[in-house]
Amino acid sequence: MKTKKATIVLFLASLLSLFALPGCGVSQQAIKLNDLEGEWVLKTINGREVSTSFSKSLPTLQFDFKEKLIHGSGGCNRYSTRFVLVNNHMTTSPVVSTRMMCLDPNIENEFFRALETESWLFIKKGILTFRNEKNAVVMEFQPKREKLILAEK
Repeated sequence: MKTKKATIVLFLASLLSLFALPGCGVSQQAIKLNDLEGEWVLKTINGREVSTSFSKSLPTLQFDFKEKLIHGSGGCNRYSTRFVLVNNHMTTSPVVSTRMMCLDPNIENEFFRALETESWLFIKKGILTFRNEKNAVVMEFQPKREKLILAEK
């Protein structure tokens, strides 16, 4: 019952935010769901390149439209979160993740907090961008290439 209630609240919040969207100066060109398909790899977070913030693997993101889930790797732990996406505006539920001990340096918790932030999504030149209510870039993702290795950077 709580999950259904949370989904309804997220949906209503998304609908209400549509009225505020024009005032933010954010373009309203809707993303097509097939543009979001596939796996995405985190490129920047809060204005910083992340290639040096994770010593093994970079966080990934994948949309499951049937289940309304986002899932992937946080750089160490696997995660998932429910989402509602309406006219580029996305809200998510709290991130659920495994709790493995991560000995290698990373900013996984910062990534999870950013993923929980209400965002507007845009794709330009193949880069998926998450923007906050102030239109500031929170995260950028690039499509995953086969065998993306940090050493390539």
